[in-house]
Amino acid sequence: MKRRVFPGGYHVVRTNRRMALVWATRIALYAQLLLGFDRYSRGGVSITRELHLGLGIAVAILALVAFRPVPGLVNPGPRQLARFLPLAPLAIGLYFRATGMTLTPLVIAHIILAFVTVACVEIAAARQRRGMADVRVNIVRKDPPT
Repeated sequence: MKRRVFPGGYHVVRTNRRMALVWATRIALYAQLLLGFDRYSRGGVSITRELHLGLGIAVAILALVAFRPVPGLVNPGPRQLARFLPLAPLAIGLYFRATGMTLTPLVIAHIILAFVTVACVEIAAARQRRGMADVRVNIVRKDPPT
């Protein structure tokens, strides 16, 4: 995180870059969800299959980076879940790709995990946005007065 130093030793923590990663994760997650709906609404092989898998890999990577531990944020449970949960539907999707079989119970589990992932990412993003707003509002003095 960058710190901007003001005259008198005050600084404010800049968090724009971290929140940009969270927004990128959210946008990619919704795009992946829409591609998944398109994929299951059509029969046969199409470009949405490739895009859905590629975007799934991108979402998993973005979530791992965007929801890293942040000092000062309380209750890291939802953030950890949002960080690692996208790996579960990705693993099922990679199983579909590797075996060529789409078993109905696994498809249902894949879809349910996708919706749970969206919910966890939204919860973690809201908590991070609130936590970062508190950090941005608090101007901290470099040398505490004695």
